[in-house]
Amino acid sequence: MISLTLFVFGCCKDLILITMNIFISGATGVLGRRVVNQLASKNHRVVAFVRPTSITEQNQARNVKIIKGNLFNLNEVIKASKGCDIMLHLATHIPSKKIPKRPEDWLMNDMIRTDGTRNLIIAALDNDIEYFIQSGVALLYGQQGHGFVNSANEIAGDQPFMLKSAVLMEEMVNAVKSINSVIIRFSRIYSSDSVSTQQMIAGVKQRKMPIIEDGNYYWNNIHADDAAGAILYVIEHIKRLQNYTLNFSDFKPLTFASMVESVMVKTGAKKPLKMPKVVAKLILGEDLYRVFTDSYKIEKKSVIQGWNPGFESFAHWLKTYS
Repeated sequence: MISLTLFVFGCCKDLILITMNIFISGATGVLGRRVVNQLASKNHRVVAFVRPTSITEQNQARNVKIIKGNLFNLNEVIKASKGCDIMLHLATHIPSKKIPKRPEDWLMNDMIRTDGTRNLIIAALDNDIEYFIQSGVALLYGQQGHGFVNSANEIAGDQPFMLKSAVLMEEMVNAVKSINSVIIRFSRIYSSDSVSTQQMIAGVKQRKMPIIEDGNYYWNNIHADDAAGAILYVIEHIKRLQNYTLNFSDFKPLTFASMVESVMVKTGAKKPLKMPKVVAKLILGEDLYRVFTDSYKIEKKSVIQGWNPGFESFAHWLKTYS
């Protein structure tokens, strides 16, 4: 089904340089915009499926077709993805409120992960789409202390309520054996245009981002540019990586305390306040507290040794931030 318009690159046997037709949900998000641009720059043909209210001027490249539609309307998804080789599910709806600790805050994101994923899978089957790439989250590993994890590790059995739909999403994709799938678990994505990154930096500057206890819990991070590059890498190596679950990170985890300190140095902010665990749980709720403080360090598996991040760490990126 894939149109071979270029050739197999002889010096790298697993890198197939071909033009693909790629359907992308969530094409106007922080990650999606970058993925569209990177794919278009490599001459892939992109179908950007976006909400009817989305602003799409930034995605007007020659080989990008923008289709406005509803992810929860199966017929629209089937029609829009017809003729595509890859289904790439990037859509999310992360709450923008500062403390989204209630299940209703996450309802739309849950629906995208479940009902939206189901529609994309049905459309992929209906249109004989060969590959399904699902963007997920590494937060599923839960509390591992200072230990290392990779995709061979079991995810936590008891998930915070806002992550349960991420588990269901992966299970739905893995259950379809007639489509070659890749699940990408990203560490925390940051960038200057990310609301969560902006809130974190502003919170430190205003002394409204307290450190819980000693802050000695690890955060794994990846810049949005590098996350987009990881997706491009997977697409360019899709035959070798099909049916894998992969972790992508900068592989330089930092404790939350050290991240806050790097922001302090950059912005000249005063020393942050400390918050006891019991107070943090009251403010955040048990589940959001776990998402915030669960600690682990993602290690790089050999299967993606050919990929490296442009920003080696959050602290490295912060030096370029203005």
